[in-house]
Amino acid sequence: MKTFEDIKNKVLSKFNTWIKINDNKSKWTIEDFPYETGVDEIVTNPHCWKCVTVNQCWFKNEEGKKPKEFDYSDYSLIEVPLSKRGLYHLNCHCKKNQMSAPQKEKKYFDNLPGKINFFFKDKINWFYSWGYKDEDKESFVNTVLALTYESYSLGFYETIDHNKQGFKINVFINLPGKHEKKEHIYKVKTCWMIFPNGKLKCNTLIGGRTK
Repeated sequence: MKTFEDIKNKVLSKFNTWIKINDNKSKWTIEDFPYETGVDEIVTNPHCWKCVTVNQCWFKNEEGKKPKEFDYSDYSLIEVPLSKRGLYHLNCHCKKNQMSAPQKEKKYFDNLPGKINFFFKDKINWFYSWGYKDEDKESFVNTVLALTYESYSLGFYETIDHNKQGFKINVFINLPGKHEKKEHIYKVKTCWMIFPNGKLKCNTLIGGRTK
């Protein structure tokens, strides 16, 4: 039987703009596994990859920006009683807990050095085309990171994929040009994975232009 607290959190989550997914019965999060293999369900059993990859993670409470919930509309209460209707699958332990939006001033990132080096090696032409010069590299990265977390905290992102490697998103930013391009604003996307407690793990520093 669902407790009053379960029912209250379910109702509040519909009105709150952000949620944190929490599985009190699992110690595992996506941070416990390398990207190359993703979640190892032999290790996490009986906890599935879908739940482990979002455990302790923060999401805007909107479709397309949070993990897809299981649809019980084709099942009667006799076939699947409320006590078995978990968030992502039957008997799922995950809960949606209401929370305030992330604080854009407090930025948490992972996996940055290699991705930054890759950008300046393989996409340096983009950097120059936006008016930046070699001496601007550090300030450019700081600007991208600040704008990324601000956009994430405002919910300006989209889900790209959710698999055993993690919950992948594109974050949309308005990147200002520099020097002779300072009057220009470039709409670009940065590619990340949502990690526990507000952290974003970098997949691609700049993934391309957007409309």
